Amino acid sequence: MGRALAMASDEADPETVLDALLDVSYSRKEDTSLVTRTWETRERPILEAIAAADERDEAIAHSSDLEALTGLPAHGVRAGLRALRQDSYIEAIDATSHHGFDYMEIRLTGDGRRAVGQWPPDDTYRAVLEQLDALIAASSDSGTRTKLESLRAAVVDVGIEAIGGIIASIVTR
Repeated sequence: MGRALAMASDEADPETVLDALLDVSYSRKEDTSLVTRTWETRERPILEAIAAADERDEAIAHSSDLEALTGLPAHGVRAGLRALRQDSYIEAIDATSHHGFDYMEIRLTGDGRRAVGQWPPDDTYRAVLEQLDALIAASSDSGTRTKLESLRAAVVDVGIEAIGGIIASIVTR
């Protein structure tokens, strides 16, 4: 949201403002706990490998296929797949047996596709309104604030279907 707040000036062109509105990121707080953050080093690379294979029209037949695709060790792939399946980022057939862990026919869900940027955020309409509200609040220039308020009113008038469709078409280009 920091980039979006910086866009609340007269010099900001519409494309830059739209980029800021579409900026979907999270801020990290310094963590001093013993818990290891694994999203960027384990789960996200797994999701990206599944997405890339899907783009090539290749299936991830077994969880072991992801070791070569991600460069992660077997225990990292196992832990990542369990977490991703538990939180509904992937679908897979659990073929774990006394011979060991295995997921088969691994596919991304809608949440998985959103996480790697293949699909737009789940609630783009609300995200656009929140970003516009932040830009309005941060604007010190009354002319810019008035234009942003008019834009927000137009977004509300147009509605969720149109705005969601516009953003989806931009994101998926």
